[in-house]
Amino acid sequence: MPIFTCVDLSDNGFHGEIPKVVRELRLLLALNLSHNSLTGPIPPSFGNLAALESLDLSFNKLSGRIPSQLTNLTFLEVLRFWYNNLVGPFPKASNLIHLKTTFFEGTWVCVDYHCQRNVAMMKDHNKHKMRKIMEME
Repeated sequence: MPIFTCVDLSDNGFHGEIPKVVRELRLLLALNLSHNSLTGPIPPSFGNLAALESLDLSFNKLSGRIPSQLTNLTFLEVLRFWYNNLVGPFPKASNLIHLKTTFFEGTWVCVDYHCQRNVAMMKDHNKHKMRKIMEME
């Protein structure tokens, strides 16, 4: 299997659950699956994408809670979950020390006081803007 570091599959009309093959791209730095019609929960196995710096699942129909395994993504800087059917508390994010930008608008995700304070201080520096390319090593 080729090694992908940046995958942008946004706005492709995909539907159904997130494919298992995406969950196996362990060297991925950026993943953009936004603006599709993906359904079901966010896979807990996304927590195994240890190198991930940017995750955009916005504007889908994902449901359920945000899996606590996402707090294993210690390099994560950008997290975008806008306009999904996500509910419940955001997992304790003490491991997410690099997290600079989060977007939960249009969801029913709530955060505890500690996360609210951090979210208020986060800014989008457009440092890791998703590109419509796939990079291979």
